[in-house]
Amino acid sequence: MKKIIITFLLIILLTIPVNALETPKTVGFGNFSTFKGIDGIYVNPATVNLDKNKFNFKMAVNGGFDNNLLRNEYISEDIKDDLLESIENSGWVIQLKGKEGLNLTLGPVGIFSNMREEGNLKFNPDVAEIILAGNQTEAVYSLENSFGNGAVYNDTGINFSYKIPENVIKSTNSNLQFSNVNIGLNYRFLTGAIFNMEASGDAEIGYTESGEPTFSGTGEFLLKHNDFENINGIENLATGSAFDIGVYGDYNKDISLGFSIMNLGSLSLDEYKYEKYKFDSEAEEVFDLVEEGIKKDEVKYKLPRKINIGGEYDWREDVTLLFNYTNISYNHFNDNKISAGAEYNRFKYIPFRLGAEYSTLNDDLKLRTGLGIYLGTWKTEIGISDIKGLFNKSQGLEFGMSSGFSF
Repeated sequence: MKKIIITFLLIILLTIPVNALETPKTVGFGNFSTFKGIDGIYVNPATVNLDKNKFNFKMAVNGGFDNNLLRNEYISEDIKDDLLESIENSGWVIQLKGKEGLNLTLGPVGIFSNMREEGNLKFNPDVAEIILAGNQTEAVYSLENSFGNGAVYNDTGINFSYKIPENVIKSTNSNLQFSNVNIGLNYRFLTGAIFNMEASGDAEIGYTESGEPTFSGTGEFLLKHNDFENINGIENLATGSAFDIGVYGDYNKDISLGFSIMNLGSLSLDEYKYEKYKFDSEAEEVFDLVEEGIKKDEVKYKLPRKINIGGEYDWREDVTLLFNYTNISYNHFNDNKISAGAEYNRFKYIPFRLGAEYSTLNDDLKLRTGLGIYLGTWKTEIGISDIKGLFNKSQGLEFGMSSGFSF
């Protein structure tokens, strides 16, 4: 049982899915495909060269958690029923987030290196019912369609963005005459550890006359991961590569549009360690390790593919409005996010940001806020979400901070 607890802690504490948590600016504002400069590496590779500064260096750290069930408020019995009904199709999804890294851009070229902790956990709604409402005597709870996967890995890559000459754009004879059209590409090399969990069967929880809990059922867990005891070099790590592509253009002097596809890639192992635990009501630790070993077969972690399309509107000299739609495809579920935000930049050295994001997976509206502190060439960005957590009904919290210099 200790092994399964440790493995689950590794998955829960060290693995997260990628969504808006890419930079402090996206944490405190939103995932907008028209972000320019060094932040474009993580939302739209085409916009990196649009920064007026030709040299940028930034160090950043982000962290947070999210889920589609629990929230920071008193949950009455009626609300419990509504929450459990809301996850009947999607299951209970837990998301933890983290990324730490360095970024450098020089003209049209960007270089970046990050430690990423990514993944997702999806549990059968019956598991959520036990957590939220408690178990019923002699009720059978299903573990089917419970999955977990993720990766802890280094993500090092290079970005190149290129402005298409204006005469080429004009020669297309398109009715939509864009200007300042840029295309961009990231290539990323990935190395690290990956995790995979599958659960099946069911469990029944009861009590003896003296009040002691009793367990029975056919539940089992299968875990697959790197052989952590024998990692001697890169040949024992999961490896892979990924691409990001994007395009950006100005529709007129006030409106810009962007489109990107991110995370086209995966990590894989040719040999992995597996551990199989079965439910045993007579065992001392409930879930009994019945089989383990090394298997020569491929296990893969596919990066969550993201499609971004959005625009920005310079409403006033000191106010910019942004809009974005993001589709995220995980291994076992999908999410659609609609984002809107505004940046107030009257004080050039302290831009203020506010954003709102609706997620179909969480069925929740998240409020984001952030600011920049620009002291000459030195720039610091801070972002926080969900600020509803300062009051109630928040399903998670994210925080990000970066610091660096530009000129």
